Order: sequence, then C-alpha cells, then structure tokens
Amino acid sequence: MRKLKDVLRLKLNADQSHQQVATALGIAKGSVTKYCSLAAAAGLDWGAVDSMSETDLEQRLFGCSVATTFARPDYGRIHQELRRRWMPKIHAGTSLLKFKRQNNCLALKKTTNESHQP
Repeated sequence: MRKLKDVLRLKLNADQSHQQVATALGIAKGSVTKYCSLAAAAGLDWGAVDSMSETDLEQRLFGCSVATTFARPDYGRIHQELRRRWMPKIHAGTSLLKFKRQNNCLALKKTTNESHQP
C-alpha cells in the first residue's frame, strides 16, 4: 500500500527533507521524490491533500487506481493448462530442485551421447 498522505504530510506540513521522510516511513527516497513531484505538478498543497481520501489522492496523482489497471488472472484457464498431459508431474516429497537436476542430467546425457557418436 502506498503511503501518499503520510509522505505529503511529512514533506509539506512538517517541512522534512526527502531523506528524513524516506527513513521515517521506511520507503525509498526516490518514491518520496516521485510523490512530491506528482503533487507539485497537480498543484496540491497540504490543505487540499488533508481533505482528500487516499483513493481520491491516488486518482488525482496517478490518473486511475492501480487496482483497476491489472487484469485478473483466469484461474479456470490456468487450472486447465496445468492438467494437460505434457506438464511434468512432481510427486509429493520430491523437491523441484531435484526434479530440475534430474532433467538437466538427462538432457546433458542425451547431448553428450549424440555428440560422441561417429
């Protein structure tokens, strides 16, 4: 979750530096810079930001909510693809790393045998 209001509160209301805001909120300094520049480009001051909700602020700064920009996965299609025969079956108790090692060894043996044939 973004901390838009917290970033802008500390920057615009408390007059802290970008580094101080980033350290206080545990986010990157670049994120603080980006949020502050977006607020300045939108012409927002602390009075306007304080009266807005988090979603309204996000809408104003980014143009649309991030949650609406991502397509939901088609779980039925994923389930159908995973049930296809060509998918390798990994039995319970077999680690994926062991399975990959076995396949790599088989592929290596096949290429080695083919390359040494006269």
